[in-house]
Amino acid sequence: MDGADIIIGWRAALIFAVCLPVFISAIILLFRRSEKRANRFLALALLAAVWAMGPQIIGFANGYSVWPGLTFFPFNTEMLIAPLIYLHAFTLMKTSKLGWRKFLLLPGVIALLYYLCAFLTLGDYQNKWAYSREVHTPYVYPIILAMTVFLASLCFVFTIRLIRQYRSFLLQTQSAAKDFDPIWLIWMFGLLGFAGLTWMCLGVISLVNPGISYVAAYPFQLISMIAFAAIGFLAISRINEIFPKINNTVSTALSNFKEKDWEAEGLSLFKTVKSEKWYLEPRLSIRDVASRMRTNETYISRALNKGLGQSFNRFINELRIDHAKAEIQTGKQSFLTIALDSGFNSKATFNRVFRDIVGKTPSAFKKSV
Repeated sequence: MDGADIIIGWRAALIFAVCLPVFISAIILLFRRSEKRANRFLALALLAAVWAMGPQIIGFANGYSVWPGLTFFPFNTEMLIAPLIYLHAFTLMKTSKLGWRKFLLLPGVIALLYYLCAFLTLGDYQNKWAYSREVHTPYVYPIILAMTVFLASLCFVFTIRLIRQYRSFLLQTQSAAKDFDPIWLIWMFGLLGFAGLTWMCLGVISLVNPGISYVAAYPFQLISMIAFAAIGFLAISRINEIFPKINNTVSTALSNFKEKDWEAEGLSLFKTVKSEKWYLEPRLSIRDVASRMRTNETYISRALNKGLGQSFNRFINELRIDHAKAEIQTGKQSFLTIALDSGFNSKATFNRVFRDIVGKTPSAFKKSV
């Protein structure tokens, strides 16, 4: 080992350069004022991904030749990433306490403690290498790899279920449901799955060939970190405000209402919202309408669902589109102006909703009239 020096080659520099934007994204998320709790979980997931790249950066810089005793240093944080992203999604969409969900982090913590104990107690690098060859690689590592894949799959299923529930909640409570649609979380788990697949392939290869070189494994780690860089950029661009939260106590109150003539109640609600022109407000929510009518969200939801057969989102957007159609027929304003005047946040959202409700684009509608 004498005479070995740290050498920063192009491979070490490149993987460090890919890790850097992931690290910067995590720091930005840590200091975001909106959705602090959710952003902290996501920031920790990104930092865990960067930390897990430590052995590759050190290895390509010839660090293990200079400091062979770094073997078993607790860099292995892969098992924490998927649970942290799920906890990020949960706290972004719900007001409930974490409860049992926080224990999803326990396997990852145990794995880190295992590596830390091995690092501190096995002595010099020769003992560590012997333990790795005789015990860790053939017996312990396969368990860690399998547990990592299992946890990632479990958290993916939990997140998909949560997103479906959240989308239904948005349609029932938000006029601008598309603005809060968590489609980016699906992309995140897709990218996570891609990164995880590369890690899993690397793990399987290392089991078949324990002597796999850093050079052969390099493309796997590089692709993984590019995926996590994309995750960081997605999160920064999408989480710019407080997201509506699912409150489990609201839905349980439906049974407290006596049966009414919900068709008449829905018609009354329709007349009030239209005459007051509340639908022109871009961020109108079911809570806003309930507050102004001095009732509660459950009553508004029942009047819409049972009385008019509509979700809150559809109800408000149909009123907005009626308003937009009237303005289009005058032919005096641009589509962007009409979109903003009708209560939409952007022309893209206006075009999408218009096509969904009318069956044609605003331009086609204008030609037809």
